[in-house]
Amino acid sequence: MERSGRPASAPVRGTRPADLETVSDAGLVVAIGRFHHDALAEAYRRHGAASFGLALRIVADRRLAEEVVQEVFLRLWNEPEKFDPERGSLRSYLLAQAHGRSVDLVRAESARRAREEREAPTENATRSSSPTSADTHIARWRCCSASRRGP
Repeated sequence: MERSGRPASAPVRGTRPADLETVSDAGLVVAIGRFHHDALAEAYRRHGAASFGLALRIVADRRLAEEVVQEVFLRLWNEPEKFDPERGSLRSYLLAQAHGRSVDLVRAESARRAREEREAPTENATRSSSPTSADTHIARWRCCSASRRGP
């Protein structure tokens, strides 16, 4: 069962997969809003490669680019009402979503690296400035042997 309460394979009345090739992008989004899987597949067929190409150029990692595209199309499936055909084409909407998510990933990775670089010197400085157990043992030995010898 899907979130609409009908079986996943149940078609939307009046829309068959063969008909989807001629449906406008706005019509596809309406069908997606009615939980029509084939409409989402058609949207992906039309715009998936462009979304992937943009994401790959930004994140420079195939796996991350695939994740971005998956998130973009999942977002379209879950919130089709966010697409407004009055504001632009479905392609531009999906590319804007892919761009935003890709930039978010790059910024998060950059921030993570910067944080690790800031923390790494602190850890190294702490280790090198604090005496090791061997240094402590040698210092105690010198202190004790000097006190036994006397002045």
